[in-house]
Amino acid sequence: MNNCFKIAFLVSALTFVLFSSAAAGQTRPSKDADRAAAMKNAREAFMANKVAFFTNALELTPEEAQVFWPLYNEFWNKRMSAHREYMSILKRINSLDEGSSENVEKLSDEFERALAKESELLKEYYPKFKKALPTEKAMKIFNTEEKFKRSLFNRYKKNAPAKPENGKFRN
Repeated sequence: MNNCFKIAFLVSALTFVLFSSAAAGQTRPSKDADRAAAMKNAREAFMANKVAFFTNALELTPEEAQVFWPLYNEFWNKRMSAHREYMSILKRINSLDEGSSENVEKLSDEFERALAKESELLKEYYPKFKKALPTEKAMKIFNTEEKFKRSLFNRYKKNAPAKPENGKFRN
């Protein structure tokens, strides 16, 4: 179960960084259409960075990339769906009344199923990745995800506003 929590946390962090980095340095559009277009552009830029990062890190040949990316995108979409479910449960947990033991048990079961669902996706797709790519490259996929997340965190840190130190901002 500990690994499930780690996976869930990392996916949460990646989602946060995705949307935070998309908004960094951009002014908020005043209209819904402008906002939707800005988010679409941010997602496209994110995916272009991700494709370049993975393709380079995994040293994918054009033939491997052609097979890998549709499979990975399918996996990623299912993973994000499971993550949204997990996050929805977390929100409901935070809004529970303390005396409601029935709701706590029900949410606890839902929470466990959501974590297991994400873990099952990893178990389901790893063999598919091994069929699509040489085993050595398939083994590097999840490590590459972690490296990509770290690169996003580092980029976010560089763009984050300065933090006060002893009540004063550093220059």
